Amino acid sequence: MFNRFFLVSILLFSMLGATTDAQTLNQQISRGATFNIPNPLDSYTQMLNAQNLQAQAEQTAAQRRFIEEQTRALQLENRRREEQASRAQAPQTPNELPPFVLRWLKSAQPRMHLFPDFQQVVFSQDLAISDDMIKLMGSSPFAADIAYYLGTHRIEAMAIKAMSLAEASQAISGIESRLMQTANK
Repeated sequence: MFNRFFLVSILLFSMLGATTDAQTLNQQISRGATFNIPNPLDSYTQMLNAQNLQAQAEQTAAQRRFIEEQTRALQLENRRREEQASRAQAPQTPNELPPFVLRWLKSAQPRMHLFPDFQQVVFSQDLAISDDMIKLMGSSPFAADIAYYLGTHRIEAMAIKAMSLAEASQAISGIESRLMQTANK
């Protein structure tokens, strides 16, 4: 029984307190007091704004990472191209050349100076001279003259390149004999 009495009394006191709070609140309103009751729409708007800002920050960070990755990829590609270009422009050392080319260079060396544009003509990328032709010229003391002749007569050089080894040997021997006759005059 004591418990019922105790519970009822607590319930009454809480109702009296709530009534007292309500009366105090009514008095304050009647005196012109205003209360700042937060508008749930404002809180929702602020939350949406915060989420939008966070999404924009994440998007900006993702774009920055993407740009950085693209930049690194381009830098690596540029370095690779520069290395290839430097390797292509680096002069070949005699140790890297095949023996038949070294033999041709040794044969051609004494007469290269006779042709001022020898390097441009003979070492041109589009000159049609095969390895067999270089081997055939390598034994001649007029190796530089023959190579220069083929460089200035590109159609004839292409025709000799298309020949068999025996025919190419005869054609280069014929060029050598003509050049020897011209040199002896």
